[in-house]
Amino acid sequence: MRIVVVGALGAVGGAVCLALTKSGHEVHRASTRAPIDTDPTAVSIAESLALIHDHSVQLVIHAGGPGDHRSDRTSWETTTSILATALHTCAVPGVLLSTTRVLEGWEAEFKEDSTPAPRTVYAENNARNEQLWLERGGSTASVLRLANFFSVPKSLGSPQAALLPWSLVTEALSSGSMGIRSAASLTKDFVNGNDIARAALALAATEDRPSIVATLPGLKISLADFADAVQRAFVNAGRPRPTATFGPKAPAGPPSSPGWLASVGWNSELSLAIIEQAVTEWVGPAA
Repeated sequence: MRIVVVGALGAVGGAVCLALTKSGHEVHRASTRAPIDTDPTAVSIAESLALIHDHSVQLVIHAGGPGDHRSDRTSWETTTSILATALHTCAVPGVLLSTTRVLEGWEAEFKEDSTPAPRTVYAENNARNEQLWLERGGSTASVLRLANFFSVPKSLGSPQAALLPWSLVTEALSSGSMGIRSAASLTKDFVNGNDIARAALALAATEDRPSIVATLPGLKISLADFADAVQRAFVNAGRPRPTATFGPKAPAGPPSSPGWLASVGWNSELSLAIIEQAVTEWVGPAA
């Protein structure tokens, strides 16, 4: 399949591109930053629109929405609007990658496709992105709400290093300990690039596709499991085993019960062993 991935220079988009390419798909890596000298293979949004209007692609995956560390950037609204409009005009299916955090304000029972209830700027921006995508894209547009994304950071200063489990890793590297404010029993769902790519393809392959689905359940891991994996990784790398302490609170998060994807055979391929190995390789031996 010939696929355009918008936001291909970001962590999520890049991981999805890699997974799709390894699966044998022809992937056009698109970015609002293209053309750029450091990555001449990346195509611009204008070039992506041309591919859509020429009916040269069978699927568009939009991973270029608002991110945790780009809350003040507004160009994503324009990009989402023009992409979704083109998809609707040309009847090309498109999948927007969003986040389950748009549901963070729900307290009563809710589902994977429930109306957003954001409590943060990040969630508000993603809820707005979903709205634009569905309004402009019509029946061609679907939203894929992602559980927590697992990706190896490029460096200590990259955005991914501030997210679990890497926030624990960086703390352990700097202090030899992990001070975790939430309870050890608190669990989170995680997915990687392969999981996201397979979920997007499942949506694209379904004629009567739902408007909104979520990658649930992902790999469910407790904070205690995370801490154990980090501790083992440090030992594997020949480093001292860091200590870990936990807080008393275990706040409720987005739902993790099976949704539409599970009903069509999707499941997360991520494992705790994969995470442990990634952390081992990333921290490396002590100098």
